[in-house]
Amino acid sequence: MAMDIVRRIFATLLLMLFVVGASATPAPTLEERLRDAALAGDVPRIRLLLNSWPDVNATDDNGNTALMFAACECGPARNSDSLELMHLLLANGADPNFKNNQGETALMIAAARGRLDAVRLLVEHGAEAKKLDQRGDTALTLAVQSGYSDIAELLRTVKR
Repeated sequence: MAMDIVRRIFATLLLMLFVVGASATPAPTLEERLRDAALAGDVPRIRLLLNSWPDVNATDDNGNTALMFAACECGPARNSDSLELMHLLLANGADPNFKNNQGETALMIAAARGRLDAVRLLVEHGAEAKKLDQRGDTALTLAVQSGYSDIAELLRTVKR
């Protein structure tokens, strides 16, 4: 009798999961939502997420942080939004010298994309211009290779 009740409960639960549409995909973590918001340039969502104290240096599978996404400005973020995102992330402990799986830092990413304002901000927050990626490039060499002489000029003045 007890086994019948357990079987019925189990069958009911399975039916409920099927009807509701249970998913085997786990919900995104706070850090994944933070990186998604940075990529989208969603300043209000970043502010809200930062109130929950996420690990701002958490990475995706490629080792990229929310700060790297904001420095890249690869998503729909406008320049002013991505700068505000970078300010917020840096103020909440984002490491400007963190390296992704290719050895790139947020400074290298910003320099290669021609983001002078982002490069300035990162340098002001202690980004090290002399770090090397896996190919042996620095932020300076990436700026030169990409044709951003204004960024190259700025990076030549950085002592670290």
